[in-house]
Amino acid sequence: MNILSYGGLDAAQYPMSIYGAAFRKFFTFVVPLACISYFPLVSVLGVEDPLGSSQVFQVLAPGVGVLFLIVIVQVWQVGVRHYTSTGS
Repeated sequence: MNILSYGGLDAAQYPMSIYGAAFRKFFTFVVPLACISYFPLVSVLGVEDPLGSSQVFQVLAPGVGVLFLIVIVQVWQVGVRHYTSTGS
């Protein structure tokens, strides 16, 4: 259970360049963890991204994180609406 709740926190502590291509894509496009931590930091520091992302993508990346948050909140609300208690 710990990996499900703290796995993203642990993964965000390291640069995305240490992960394999599959994990980088997962942390960028499925669960946009890199869009909140890695890409904005690369942009602010002004260093060249070893992954090859463009400056425009780095600047727009936090917006992807916000869009992900909006979608996940909507999914959560659907779950709350359809939740039924066991009665105990």
